[in-house]
Amino acid sequence: MTSELYVFAPALENGSLTASHLLCGRLRWSDGVGQFTYARSWREGNGYALDPLNLPLREGEQSTQINDGVHGVLADAGPDSWGRRLLELERGSLRSPLDLLRLSNGTGTGSLLFSQSRTRPAPPRALLPMADLAELEQVAHQVMLGEPVAAVPLQRIFDAGSSLGGARPKAIVRDAGREWIAKFQKPDDDIDIPRLESACLNLARRAGLDVPDHRVLDINGRSLLLVARFDRPAEGSVHYLSLHALLSMNRIGPQDVRAPLGRVTYGNLAALCRQIGVSDAGAVLYRRMLVNIVIGNTDDHLRNHGLLFDGRWQHAPSFDIVALGGDRQAVGVGTEGRLATIENARSDVARFGLSEAAARGIETEVADAMQSAQAEFDAAGLSAADVTRALGRMHWV
Repeated sequence: MTSELYVFAPALENGSLTASHLLCGRLRWSDGVGQFTYARSWREGNGYALDPLNLPLREGEQSTQINDGVHGVLADAGPDSWGRRLLELERGSLRSPLDLLRLSNGTGTGSLLFSQSRTRPAPPRALLPMADLAELEQVAHQVMLGEPVAAVPLQRIFDAGSSLGGARPKAIVRDAGREWIAKFQKPDDDIDIPRLESACLNLARRAGLDVPDHRVLDINGRSLLLVARFDRPAEGSVHYLSLHALLSMNRIGPQDVRAPLGRVTYGNLAALCRQIGVSDAGAVLYRRMLVNIVIGNTDDHLRNHGLLFDGRWQHAPSFDIVALGGDRQAVGVGTEGRLATIENARSDVARFGLSEAAARGIETEVADAMQSAQAEFDAAGLSAADVTRALGRMHWV
């Protein structure tokens, strides 16, 4: 079986992306192989590479079998694990992975749109208002419990979309012209994750990382974290590329997470980002790695790191930072692989393009910020037991 979709991307005018979309290419899929071809009008006009390493702007078909035949940057614009779960509940089995892109059109990360027409993108789904959060949270709670959900409320939570990776229940809502990701509690959480994530994001900001605006609400007797969408500005557009897509790997082995030759290491990611012109790539990723280590955010996988393009490539804000605990990061740290220690982080400083003095300066700033951990946990409204549990998951410098 062969499937086909047309891909539309924000137009580039005077060095910036606009809110209008133009046809940028066509994706054909058959038996686990995807073939993407840039449109001639895109190549010869003001087009840009959706992924400068894996989908360079050139003539001809570019094939992949990774992600079941969907190029990583296109998969970024599709549903996450939670979104797929909702799609399967609402639609049943799908014919091809291109159905995931078509059915979730406009709710994935970034600004790509998809259509079965080559003349115009399919209209993105209208977002629900903030006032619907109580209903959405209740339906998501039922889905997580495995309880039956009637067709109308299931369609409502499906319409709310899902974005930015992960299996946690979430929805996208609009308020005062701004889009927000509402992240719900799971019934089996052993700690108040929305409040904990809010506090960890505040700590990351104290440590010098750029993080999205966020706030905690109480809905239906449960906590809910609202995170502003950095990939959907009020005006214009931005294009998103995850580091998972940039690295473009199917399988990761032990040799891939050990510096200096491993591909799936923070140091190598910094080198790749510098290769496509991301400014301060080494300093940003070294700081982000340290924050993840000391906070105990061991779910720092490649989909939780990304780049934005608004005429130039730059780091996306840091997101999904939660004190989970454990002694191994998801991404390689240094010569001891994924071992979550500052000593291991220091072992690969050269790969970040940093001097020893610059690296030590970042370490000091991160360590100083972590002194406010208990104050941030308390301010977020965590219970005394949850504060103790969260502090126990952190790795102090």
